[in-house]
Amino acid sequence: MVLRRATADDTALLAALGARTFTEAFMGVHDPGRVARYAARSFAEPRIAEQLAQPGAAFLLGVDPTTARVVAYAHVRPAPATMVPAERPVELARLYVELPLTGRGIGSRMMAAVLAHARARAHDRIWLGVWEHNRAAQRFYRRWGFVPVGQIAFVLDDEVQTDHVLSRPVG
Repeated sequence: MVLRRATADDTALLAALGARTFTEAFMGVHDPGRVARYAARSFAEPRIAEQLAQPGAAFLLGVDPTTARVVAYAHVRPAPATMVPAERPVELARLYVELPLTGRGIGSRMMAAVLAHARARAHDRIWLGVWEHNRAAQRFYRRWGFVPVGQIAFVLDDEVQTDHVLSRPVG
C-alpha cells in the first residue's frame, strides 16, 4: 500500500469513499435509513472540503499500488477533549478500510502513518471515539496501546449513541 496525504482535488473521492466505508461498517447493525441519512450529510462534498481546509487537519490515503485505487483513509485533526489531558492533543476522527480488505494489515499501516503524522507535528496525545458496541475496532485500538478515558455522545442521524473515548501518547 502506498500512503499519501489528500488534497482539495481528492474531495469527491473522499466523499464517496467515506460514505461507502461508513455504510459498509454500520448498515448491518443500525437502521438503514439512519445510516443513509448520516452518510449523506456527513460525507457531502462541501463538508469534506471544509474538513480538508481545517488548519492542522489531514486526510491520509491508503492507495492500492496495483490498481491505484484509494482503499483506506484516516482523518486526523487537532482537537481537545476534556477527558484527555494534553498540551497538543490530536483526534483520530476516522480510520476506515474498505470492508473486503479488512484483516490484511491495511488498518495497521494507516495507524502507523497517523502516529507518524502526529509525531511530526509535535502532538503529545492522540484520542478517538469508538462506538461502544464495535468490539472489533476496540480490539484493534487496544493493540495499538489506546486505553479508555471516558465516553462521549455520538449522534447517528436522530439517535444518540455512546462512544468510548480512547487515548494514548503519540510518542
